[in-house]
Amino acid sequence: MRKQSTSSLYFQRKISEFCNIRVAPFASKRALENIRPYLISLVIYRKTPPMRNGRIDWQAVADTCGIEDEMTAELKKNLRPGLEAILRWLDKERPEEDDRPAVEQPRRENEACWRFGQSNGGSAEFRGSHGHRETRAVTSEAGR
Repeated sequence: MRKQSTSSLYFQRKISEFCNIRVAPFASKRALENIRPYLISLVIYRKTPPMRNGRIDWQAVADTCGIEDEMTAELKKNLRPGLEAILRWLDKERPEEDDRPAVEQPRRENEACWRFGQSNGGSAEFRGSHGHRETRAVTSEAGR
């Protein structure tokens, strides 16, 4: 795991303060002890909160924190600004050259695959979409 930035450490402290000020009045001590580490882990591992249709997935948050029975409307209302702040911080902190691998586009099923052989004297091996092989003569413009 790479070393945490000062921005990450500072933001973790801000999230902890947020929990003490905004979440604690509406959550039990046990719920608060589960919510705080969850929010801080989102920052440490740079993960977005669970989303569904562009909104916070409260069921997933409650399941992850183990507070399914304690997720009240008041708690959601006071927890939302913290989750939105994490989303904004993640967007701001993302480097321009992200270190995650690029997503490779899947090949289309009907895309033909050509492989030119140097030893077969101007022919090309063709593998069609159903996996069969064909050899076709290739004419060059220079040879005409």
